[in-house]
Parts: sequence; structure tokens; C-alpha cells
Amino acid sequence: MHVAFTGKGQKLSDVSTDIATTKPTSRSRVSNGSALLPNVDGRSRAARRYRDVLDTLIAEYGATSESDLSLCRVAASLSVELEQREAKAIRGETLDLSAMVTAGNLLRRLLRDLAASQRARRRALRTSGATA
Repeated sequence: MHVAFTGKGQKLSDVSTDIATTKPTSRSRVSNGSALLPNVDGRSRAARRYRDVLDTLIAEYGATSESDLSLCRVAASLSVELEQREAKAIRGETLDLSAMVTAGNLLRRLLRDLAASQRARRRALRTSGATA
């Protein structure tokens, strides 16, 4: 059984069915919620911002599946990276506009995919509720 955690250590609902039962001790620190990302000090400013954005995305899109949680993690990291690049631009530092546009487009596509997944879940709930 896979359990997802928000960046603040709050457990989300189980995100997948019992396909294979594993001991919590055999899972990675990231999977069991004791680490934000591998080899990352969760106390840094960027890590705290990442955690805030991740928590917001999970709540906003109702991400419960492992695939949606993965999309939220990538979207959060892109969002933080884009914020850091925007700050560089405001300070007058050199900016790789092409890389920023590419990252922005990827973030937009990820958010669109998360919204589509959310709509599909809502549709499935309405359909199952209507037949019950």
C-alpha cells in the first residue's frame, strides 16, 4: 500500500490499492514521508517554498493517485525554479529566456493535465452516484 504525504507530514489517503504489501521499513524515506526529496535539506528557503507550492497543488487538484502526486511534485519544482528565474530578471541579471519559456510551457501542460484528471474523477463520482 502506498501512502503519500504532503510536505508538512500530513498523510493523504491511500493512493493505490493493495497490489503488493510492503513493510514501511523497506520503503524509501521519501515514500514514507520522512524526507521531502532525496539528499535535500528540507529547511532551505527553496525547499520550504517547494513544500508550500506542493501542498497547495495537492489541495487544489485533489491529487490522490501516485501519478497525480508525481505531476504535483514536478509542477511544484518547476514553479519554484520559475520564481527564482523571475527574481533574477527583476534584479537585472542575465536570463535564459528560451529555458524560461520552455519551463513555463511545461508547467502549463502539467497543470492542464492535473485539471483534466480532477475533472475525470469528478465525472466518475457523479456517474457512480447517479447509478447507485
